[in-house]
Amino acid sequence: VSKENFYYGLLSMLLTQAQMNDNKCSEAISLLEVVSSVPEHKHLHPESLLRMGLCYEKQNDVEKAKQYFERVTREFEESEAATQAKNFLRYLTIKGNA
Repeated sequence: VSKENFYYGLLSMLLTQAQMNDNKCSEAISLLEVVSSVPEHKHLHPESLLRMGLCYEKQNDVEKAKQYFERVTREFEESEAATQAKNFLRYLTIKGNA
């Protein structure tokens, strides 16, 4: 299946959720990078960027997590993912890692 195919994007998002649940964030990040770079999957970009931030936070790379959360809020400010990213940024601030 071509990376531009609609189902590739949807299935990739399902797979990355399973990978994140299994603490396989490196694999999830690799796939999320593909999804977030394909113009045909623009509708999935906010969620894929949010998930990358979550994975980096899970891997204790707080600076990288912040970069992705900030990118979601900047590039997709009206999205649900941006609202969640703002909450995670607040959490990181409260946690003392920001």
